[in-house]
Parts: sequence; structure tokens; C-alpha cells
Amino acid sequence: MNSKIKQILIIALTLAICIGAVVAFASYFGKSSSPEATTTTQAHIHTEVIDKAVAPTCKAEGKTEGKHCSTCGEILTPQETIPTTSHTEVVDKGVPPSCSSDGKTEGRHCSVCGKVTVAQHTIDKLEHNEVIDKAVAPSCKAAGKTEGKHCSICGTVTLAPEVIEKLPHTEVIDEAVAPTCSVEGKTEGKHCSVCGEATIPQEKIEKLPHTEVVDKGVLPTCTEEGKTDGKHCTVCDTVTLAQQTIAATGHTEITLNSVAPTCDSLGWSEGKGCEVCQKELIPQKAIYMLSHTFDENSNVCSVCNYEKNIDYSNIENYASDFGYNSLTSAENGEAMQEF
Repeated sequence: MNSKIKQILIIALTLAICIGAVVAFASYFGKSSSPEATTTTQAHIHTEVIDKAVAPTCKAEGKTEGKHCSTCGEILTPQETIPTTSHTEVVDKGVPPSCSSDGKTEGRHCSVCGKVTVAQHTIDKLEHNEVIDKAVAPSCKAAGKTEGKHCSICGTVTLAPEVIEKLPHTEVIDEAVAPTCSVEGKTEGKHCSVCGEATIPQEKIEKLPHTEVVDKGVLPTCTEEGKTDGKHCTVCDTVTLAQQTIAATGHTEITLNSVAPTCDSLGWSEGKGCEVCQKELIPQKAIYMLSHTFDENSNVCSVCNYEKNIDYSNIENYASDFGYNSLTSAENGEAMQEF
């Protein structure tokens, strides 16, 4: 039966019961009252209160707003039923299966009441996608591994590799190095020829002291610098005490006296020289010889006793320095003498 019809029947039945009660009440008091009693009753005034509306949901029906009397309970404005609403569906996304977990199909449920409208179904998980983990050969530096397997999708190890112990070192000798005064030495050691690791490290040996010899100094001269004493190592040539330069002393000047010319020797002008190194600083210039002094009746020079020979037929008579000396009185005689 429709809910609205039920509600109307309930209201009608309630009204009938109330009317019957009122009639019975009036007849009872009408019979027992005194002759002076009145036969009429005063009308009831209802005190209305509101019956609030109820919004329908997808789980329960709703109601319209109504009214009833708070005194006698009479329904003044009946509430009407509002049918339930439809579900508000949302999608439950599907989950693809993997090799590590099951998947799910797509489903639906109501976001208001939570009722599942389309159930999700389980999808069995996939098989692992195995790849090979290559074996690693052991060395003297690191352990090795046997071949293994794992899933390339989830990383699960399906065949665990086993550890292979490291190999022993292949030792070779590092020869000792003798120290010198210029480089340090080393003790003998050992290292692995495969990985290079030092199994017996070489230790340093300190350098030897220098073998010193003296580099003798040189006294300065008036034109050349000198040097102080120094030292150096005869093994590595390292200078342990550097020689210092001593400045040249400079010339010690003296005067070269002039020489007057004669008829048998040249003269010289005044000059200057160094007393130490004998170097001529201001050269002396030659002065022409003087002419011989002859008397009118003599062939012998009164100054130098040079005997003049007038026999021009014998060339040997002129093989002396007479010709050279005679150029002193000739024009350009000095240049001719040099020639």
C-alpha cells in the first residue's frame, strides 16, 4: 500500500477516535449535571507547532514540513513523504596487476552512503620478468660474484649471486734507492703488479751532506773585477757559499816625462800611464829628430859626431838611418816615416 494512503487512513482513524471521545464525554456530563447546567461547550483553540521537513537521501525517505497542536496533538498540516534520491556514483579506478601485487578492475560506489554499486574484482599478479646479473671475476682488490637473476620490473632477486673471495696480491720488488747529497733515498719495498697496492711501503732515507771544496778568490786588478772565496759540492755541484764580486781597483796614474829630440834620436811628448799594470793611458807622441850640425869644413856633426859620407855611388853608405832621419825636414815626413 502507498505510504501516503496509509498516512491519510491513520489521520482519519485518529480524528474518529477523538470525535467519539468528545461525544462520550459530553453525554456523560450531560446526564449527571444539574438542571441548571448548560448544554453547550466552549470551542478548543489549538496551539500550533511546526514539524520540520526532512530532506530525503539515497538511504532514507524525506518529509515535507507539517503542523500539529501541542495541546491536543491534533495534526493540523500533515507531513508528506518524499521518496529517496538516487545514488551519487564515483568511479573506483582500476589497478593494473604487476609481478609484485594483484590488480583490480574498475568499480563504482555512492559518495554519500558508501554503497558499492559496481564491485571491483581482483586480477591475478603477473610473472616476474627475469634478467641475468652477470658474474664478476674476483681480483686482488675486490671479491667477485657468481651469476644471479632479478626481476627488471620490481627488482625482486630470483637467484641470489654468491660471493667469490678476493685473489692474493702478485707482489713485485721496488728496489732501494741510495741517497745522495741532492736527492733522498728509499728502502726496498713491494707492491702488487695487478692493482698497484703497496704491500711493503718504501721508506725515505734522508739526503747525505755535501762534500765541500773551496773556490779560491781572485784579487781585483785596475781593469778587472775580483772574487771572494766560495764553496761548492764536488758531487752535485751545488754552491754552498757563493763567491762575491770585488770591484776593479782602477788605474794608478803616473806621469811619463817628455824627452827632447836630438839629431840622432826622436823626442817624446809628456804622457800618462798606470803604475800597476803599466798601461799607457795618454800615449806619448814622437817629436821629430833635429838636423845634424855640421861645420863648413867638417863632415862630422858637432853634436852627435855623426860622420856624413858624400860618396853617393855606394848604396851601403845610405843603409843607415840617415834617410829615415832626413824625412823629418820633408813635407808629410812623419807619415812617410811611419810608412
